[in-house]
Amino acid sequence: MQQSLQRAEENGRRSEDKSAESRSVVRRRMDEIVSRVGHLETGMSEMKVDVSEMKPVTDDVKRWKLMGSAPSA
Repeated sequence: MQQSLQRAEENGRRSEDKSAESRSVVRRRMDEIVSRVGHLETGMSEMKVDVSEMKPVTDDVKRWKLMGSAPSA
């Protein structure tokens, strides 16, 4: 009976250890995801600025083409 109780306690400890390890892996992966999303948000903000700076030039070129007076290269 005592051996059975010891095995049950040992199995419980192993189960707790595995659960703690699994939670640790999940937390690490979540931290990585948060970091990657942060980098993506930063990149998108920079790209929005670039696109907003390019838009007036693009609009001018479209207007030139519509009027048939696009500069030749």
